[in-house]
Amino acid sequence: MYKQPGQEEFLFYMLYTGAAVLSLIASIYLLFRRANAIAPEITSPVRLRRWTAALFASTTLSHVWYLPGVFLTSDSAIMLHDLVGGLLDSMTVLPLSIVIMFCMLQDRRRPLWPAWVMVAPIVVGMAVCIATRSYAALPVILAYFLLLGIGLIIYMVRAIRQYGRWLRDNYADLEHKEVWQSFVVMAFILLISSIYELGFEWPAYDYVVQLLGIVVVCYLLWRVETLSDLSTSQPQTIRNRSTVVAYRI
Repeated sequence: MYKQPGQEEFLFYMLYTGAAVLSLIASIYLLFRRANAIAPEITSPVRLRRWTAALFASTTLSHVWYLPGVFLTSDSAIMLHDLVGGLLDSMTVLPLSIVIMFCMLQDRRRPLWPAWVMVAPIVVGMAVCIATRSYAALPVILAYFLLLGIGLIIYMVRAIRQYGRWLRDNYADLEHKEVWQSFVVMAFILLISSIYELGFEWPAYDYVVQLLGIVVVCYLLWRVETLSDLSTSQPQTIRNRSTVVAYRI
């Protein structure tokens, strides 16, 4: 028999739905609006806008495919539903989050396919769990997830330092060009996700996850709108030690 949700469950469903709708609106906005609403004077990178829109769309779909789990009562059905949701997330949300970090670095056009290669072991592991109807492979998946996070953080710290030097060498004005703050936010999100995946939860954690998702959507939308597209910049002349050097950007 269907159990009518109480006030606490109702508030959570409202928050859950609100997070999904916000992601969908943000995705549509980035795909179809050319000019910036937040910073009209800035032209943001088209590549970053499109991939961020894809991330927001996948986040919306993630809310959709986890929703049926609310109505399941069988432990085996709930387990299978969670595993399928984890598989879909590892094929979409996780690699797209990595892609966003790559796209923020504009010193060169980085290939994006390594993001899917990085998460391939997680996808395979989740598929094994689904096929065996078991969580047996989950500890290995979580261990790889943590190693992936650590490796990605090390890579991004090095890449962002190089990117910062490239910016200082080629631009006198760094406003709307630096991205290290964005990496700090993404690293924080990764930390929270790791805590969730390892099972360290507290009573209000489900609410925190949804609120964090809303914050992430708002922050990434602001970041895309306020990050200047350096591919359209004109060559600058920078004076260094009384020597004028022309840099082609």
